Amino acid sequence: MHGDRLWDDEGRVWIRSGAGWASVQDVERLLREGRRIVVHGFGRPMVWIPAERSELFWASIREHFRSSEAPPGPQPDADGLTYTAMIWRSGEDNLLGFDARC
Repeated sequence: MHGDRLWDDEGRVWIRSGAGWASVQDVERLLREGRRIVVHGFGRPMVWIPAERSELFWASIREHFRSSEAPPGPQPDADGLTYTAMIWRSGEDNLLGFDARC
C-alpha cells in the first residue's frame, strides 16, 4: 500500500475511491455482492480474506466498526482494535478494505 493505491498478490493496482470512510450500508452492500476483503493497519501485515469468509469476518468486527455517520467511540475488540472501511477500485471491480487501528 502506498497512499491511495494498493497492490494485491497478482500485482493488480487498486485505487482508493473517495476520501471518506465507507458506511455500514456500503460494507453490507459489497458483502452481498461477494467482495473479498483486505485488512490493514499501521505496522500490521495486510491480510486478504476471500469472499466466502468475508461475512464471517464482518460479523466478528461489526460492533467495533466506526463509520462517518455513527458517533465516534466503538469499543475496541480483544486486541484493542477498532475498524474503519474504505472502498478500493480496479477497473470495474470493488474491494473492501478495513483499516485496523489501536
